[in-house]
Amino acid sequence: MAQKLEALALSVFCQDMAMMLEAGIVPEEAVSLLREDAPEGALHAALQRMERALTVDGSFAAAVRESGAFPGYACQMVETGERAGRLEQVLRSLALYYQRQDLLQRQLNNAVIYPVVLLLMLAVVLAVMVTLVLPVFVQVYESMTGTLTQSSFGYIRFAGVVSWVSLVVVGAISVGVLACFALHRSEKGEQSLTRLLQRLPMTREAMQELEVSRFLSVLSTFLSSGMDVDLAMEKASEVLTHSALAEKARTAQSQMARGDGLAQSLHGMGILPALYSRMLVSAERSGQLEPTLVQLAETAGEDAQLQLEGIISGVEPILTVFLTASVGVTLLSVMLPLAGMLNAIG
Repeated sequence: MAQKLEALALSVFCQDMAMMLEAGIVPEEAVSLLREDAPEGALHAALQRMERALTVDGSFAAAVRESGAFPGYACQMVETGERAGRLEQVLRSLALYYQRQDLLQRQLNNAVIYPVVLLLMLAVVLAVMVTLVLPVFVQVYESMTGTLTQSSFGYIRFAGVVSWVSLVVVGAISVGVLACFALHRSEKGEQSLTRLLQRLPMTREAMQELEVSRFLSVLSTFLSSGMDVDLAMEKASEVLTHSALAEKARTAQSQMARGDGLAQSLHGMGILPALYSRMLVSAERSGQLEPTLVQLAETAGEDAQLQLEGIISGVEPILTVFLTASVGVTLLSVMLPLAGMLNAIG
């Protein structure tokens, strides 16, 4: 199975292809030139498959689809652009779209690194407490008193329960985080992870905002390819992965077919807030619909990113408090018997 290209590689490819096509270079030659310059890897392999497909079919859109390295959205957009005779414009729109996707992905990754490292440190500290520290204290007490008193044994048992419960909780969270990273490496896994985040109460709103940003970006790209608004809405609705939002978009499309405007339909279905809708109304009247959609897509993406970063930032103090409380309670429980014995000796 062909490896999917990452967002940055997709952006660079679309930008380079757009420049070459605008310079008058035919797709076969452009792909060949890019393949010669590309290092060994997923992009080089994809360009090789595209070269072979172009020699058989001659259609750039067919070559993109048969390479197996491009997302369905990119394949659909290239096919639309080639059919409408606006392939260069579509490629530039795709380059900008995947550039924003790459920037958003890197920003989210940077925001997640610290909580993940803190979580793993917490797991290591608790594992050391359970497997090394507690057994040593038990041996010391037994060597000093022969056997632990009932109250001392209760303290030690409480410390063990706290440590084991904390370790199990942190271990489960760590396994879940690592599983999310593993899922993110495959296309199907990423889709499953996205659906999960769309359902979780903490991330539901942010994920919907991200999908709105993607929807507006897709809609602007279809419009820039020469589609009329109704057809662009239909195509953009098919690209959506958020089931509830896709249903709203299809209903908005039906309202547009009955004569409602784009802004009115999107606002009526709750896809866009009132402020965004007023901007779209002005854009429709002034003929600036495409750049306004791009601007709104960027704004929605930034809002979603801030929400996700806020969620991640809120997790950090919770982990810190959990680590401090778990270790503190454990140490206090194992030290109380020692304090009691020192009191008795004194």
